[in-house]
Amino acid sequence: GLQAVADRLLAHLDPDGEEPPEEDAGRDDELWFVRRRNGMLLFRGRMSDPVDAEAFVETIDTLATPCGPD
Repeated sequence: GLQAVADRLLAHLDPDGEEPPEEDAGRDDELWFVRRRNGMLLFRGRMSDPVDAEAFVETIDTLATPCGPD
């Protein structure tokens, strides 16, 4: 489910776990998810680090590959 996708995404984006907080680090990074009653998922976000952004896109591309019958 969604939790498994989130766990895979987190493991890919941050394999070393949480770092100690730095002042102003990632202050502008945001990611919002909204699940509609009809099952639709809306998301919006911003990543200031190009390396993180590329890792995110690669992860989503991998997870977006169809698996199994429709």
